[in-house]
Amino acid sequence: MEFTKATLWVQIHGLPSHCRTKNMATKIGATLGEVMDTSMFQMPDKSLIMKAYVMFDFSHKIKRGANVGSKKNGVLWVDFKKDGVLLATER
Repeated sequence: MEFTKATLWVQIHGLPSHCRTKNMATKIGATLGEVMDTSMFQMPDKSLIMKAYVMFDFSHKIKRGANVGSKKNGVLWVDFKKDGVLLATER
């Protein structure tokens, strides 16, 4: 049996506060794999972190983050983290 898939909660960092929604977490999480669930987590400093529970396929390279954008904000880089640590070392 080959181990190729697993689910992980991924933190999504780097978006402006008005873009931190469960819907946005689903869209961004889908760039990593199949999104099973999303959540918002409030840090002690009251900032919100988006989380996505994603089914990863480890036969594909894991992304460190993604470029996302809108007409209002332009293009922004968001980091993907697991327990506060970047998932991968390359873009």
